[in-house]
Formats: sequence, C-alpha cells, structure tokens
Amino acid sequence: MRMGIEIAVALTKFYSAKFDVSKMIALVGNAETIRKLKAGKATTEILAGWTEELESFRKVRAKYLLYQ
Repeated sequence: MRMGIEIAVALTKFYSAKFDVSKMIALVGNAETIRKLKAGKATTEILAGWTEELESFRKVRAKYLLYQ
C-alpha cells in the first residue's frame, strides 16, 4: 500500500493537471487519504493518519486469528 501511495503522491506532484486523484477512491477506499493527496501532503503524513484505524482493525482481527 505504501508503494501505491508513493506513486500517487508523485503523480499528483508532477502531473496534477492530468492525474485525477478523485478517481482513486475505489482503490484507496478512504476519503481522508484522497483529501490529503489532493492537498499535496507527504507520504509519511498520509500513512500516519492510518495509525488509529489500523490499531482498531488489529484489535478486532485478533479475536478471529486461529494462530498467534
């Protein structure tokens, strides 16, 4: 996922007139990430925004793991 965000950041930076970030919503699935891409935020800042949601997902997922 990080590689995809890196590519999206680069495309937005160098080809903003031709690259429509809004069309990535189906791939990314997160409107906040799209907003940050449009705003020109760095990859590290975008990924840092996922921390809370990822932690919540990991807690829910842990209940269903068969092996530790």
